[in-house]
Parts: sequence; structure tokens; C-alpha cells
Amino acid sequence: MEVVDIQSIERSICSPASGIWETCTPTTSPCRSTSRGQVTYKMWPAENRYSDEYNIVRHALATWNLVQAYQIDPRPEFIEGARRALDFTLSFRKDEENRSFIAHENNVKLGSVVIAMMGMIDLARATGTKEYDELLNRFGEFTVFMQEPSGRFDPYYVEADHPYAEEVNDIVPGEAALALVMLYEYTGDKKWLAPLPKFFEYYKPWWQERVSKIRPEAPSPHETYDTNDRLELVQFGPWSVMAANAYHRVTGDPEVAKFGLEVARWMVETYEYTGEDSPWPDYVGGYYKLPGELPAMQAFCYGEGTAAAYALALRADPSQAPFFEKATRETVRFGLMMQFDDLQIYPFTRGDEVRGGTRYTMNETKVRIDYVYHAQSTLVQYRDAALTDPNLPPEVKRSPLRDELEAAQKKAAEAAAAAAAGTSPPTSPSETPPVIPGTGLPPKAP
Repeated sequence: MEVVDIQSIERSICSPASGIWETCTPTTSPCRSTSRGQVTYKMWPAENRYSDEYNIVRHALATWNLVQAYQIDPRPEFIEGARRALDFTLSFRKDEENRSFIAHENNVKLGSVVIAMMGMIDLARATGTKEYDELLNRFGEFTVFMQEPSGRFDPYYVEADHPYAEEVNDIVPGEAALALVMLYEYTGDKKWLAPLPKFFEYYKPWWQERVSKIRPEAPSPHETYDTNDRLELVQFGPWSVMAANAYHRVTGDPEVAKFGLEVARWMVETYEYTGEDSPWPDYVGGYYKLPGELPAMQAFCYGEGTAAAYALALRADPSQAPFFEKATRETVRFGLMMQFDDLQIYPFTRGDEVRGGTRYTMNETKVRIDYVYHAQSTLVQYRDAALTDPNLPPEVKRSPLRDELEAAQKKAAEAAAAAAAGTSPPTSPSETPPVIPGTGLPPKAP
């Protein structure tokens, strides 16, 4: 656990972002798409094989990932990559009345809209652009349109005879709720908060009904719940906690905070391999999924939720913060272990393609774009909460990498100012050119 500190987290966050940026760049390589902004979706590096599948919802996560990395290390290429990935998403935009959505491969998924919204909002904040404001409003209108009077969100906007017409998706409701809160924070328009009370009114009893079906006498964890109940609960949980955290941040609603912390605690106590109960040290921070599968990237789906709960507890119930800090830090440890670094990629023919990526399980090398997103989101949220935690020691919060980045940025700014003035910045005879830590590349002037 001593490897988990802010510096290691920041390095980890920026590493996959570099890979996403590269896959957003048009190339003639046979393993990359030549469509501007499309990313490498899935790869098996041990087999030197790529997938011909694509998923527009998971693609949309790339914009958000790159902006998150930019907020730590403001490289212009991260913003350029975020824009390219977003351009690809928006190439499937369709307008209808006062709303817009993403229509891809004969399907309209609410998930593609709300994930795109979250990336657009943070991209707009990072750059100060207003170019997406009108579309954000139209995406918001579509999201509200997809909420039923009960408070439930319909995940697919399709005809009654479409194969997805009756499909259930328990991930999307929390995504939609979070996106609406973020849209309120960005615009200040309270109409985007209006659907949220109905959301919690519907999903609180929905959650309680399913979580009460626990089988306490059954072998744990693989038979604690019926498979269908388990899937519904674990798919709904993480994003709903993120939504609860965001909603409490803007409203202070104590009941929503209580619900979010309850859901997150259930995830940890039911399925996490903690330092106290893990059968093997390498499992610590991972989560149970299937009897025949080692801990996998799903740990980071849970981790997003527990990281949000950590921030929520610091604000709403500090007595619970140490519990969620430890649970999330263990998952961060697992995430650092599951990330491909230079030592892990040496056997692969195209190891550079997956450097910084997150593999599927402890014993499978497959990488997919959403594995990277969930791992990075866990790290980003934990980092942000940890920096505000008064109980963490200074050595955990300290980041020499941050000092290096800020020094490199300052030097680049001085050089740019000197160039504009026609002078040279002062240098030492022994001074070496500055580089961006972890890349070997010189920083670009702003």
C-alpha cells in the first residue's frame, strides 16, 4: 500500500491519456483506425490482435479521460485528442424538435448522450469555450425527455419493434442523473436539477427491494445473491453513488447522502477483497465477479463509486470517510498493479500500443477503452478527495511530480515570453533542457 500516493496516481492517470491521444491521431498503421477521432477500441496484445467491434458509448469516455489528464498535466495534445474523440461522437448527432441525440448503428442510447455531455462540460471548463453550450442544452432536453413519470430513465430511444425496445440497462440511470447535476453546475439553470428528486424517489425502493434478497447462509461471495439480482445491484451502484455525491454537493440533501453512502458501503462489504479478508495479497482492492475468474477490471467500476463515497463522506459524514478512503486506496493499489508499464509490455510485439492501459483480469492481457476509463476515473476521484482529507499525512499528498510539472510549465512560459520579447531567458551552463516527466519530451509553450 505504500506505493499508493498522489505522485504515483498522477503518473498513472497521465500514462493512459498519452495512449488515447495517439490512437485519436490518424495513422496508416494497420492496427489503428484512420477515422479522425476514432480510438483503438480493444486489443489482445499477447495475441497481437485487434477487435473489429466498436461501442459509441465507451468511445465517448475518451473525451472525459483526456480532459481529466489535462487537468493534471496540461499538454495541448490532451485537449486536441479530447476534441477529436468528441468530434467522432458528434458525427452521429441527430436533431429532433428541441433535443439532440447520438444515433449509431441503428440504435439511440441514452448512455452515449450523457457520457458525451460529461466530457463536453469538462472540456468547456478546461478551455473556456462556449461552442458546446447550445448542444449541451439540447442533450439535456433529450435526457429529461427519456425520464418516465415514475422517475425511471429509459435507456434506449427506439421503435417498439426494435430489438432493444425492452432491453434493461441498470448502468444508465446513474449516468443520466450525474450528467444532469453536472449540467446544472455548468449552466446554473435549476431546471436540470428538477428531475433528480423523482430519480431518487424511484430508485431508493428499487435498490432496497433487491438488496434485501441477500442469502446470508449461502457461500460468500459467489452465492450471496442470485445472479440476476447481483448484476442489477452492481451495475446500478457505482454511478448512482457518483450521482448522489454530485447532488449532495449542490443541494446538501442529507437523505441522498445517506443513500449514496449506504450503496457504496454495501459494495465494499459484499464484494471487495480487502486487506483483512483477501485470500491472496494480489487480490487486495479487487472485487469478486465470477467463481472461475480472477479479480478483474470491474473493480474499477466499483472503485468509481467508493471514491465518490469518500468525497461524499468527507462532506456529509466525516466519521465514514476513513472506511471509504481505505477501501478506495486498496482499489487504487489494484489499479496500479493492473496497468501496463514498461516492464509488463516487453513480451508484446506492439507493446507501445497498450502502455498505460488497463488489462481485463490479473491473468488476461486484453485491453479495452472502457477498462482504461474506469481505472482512471477511480484514480482521479480518489486523488481529488484525498487532497482535501485533513486526516491523510502530508507524505501521501505530496507529489514531486507536481513540482516537476509546474517547474516545466513555468520554464516553458518564460521561454515563450522571452521569445516574444526577442530576448533569451537566463540559463545555467550545466542546465539541461526541460522535459515533461515520464515522456522525455520537451514541454510545449502555452
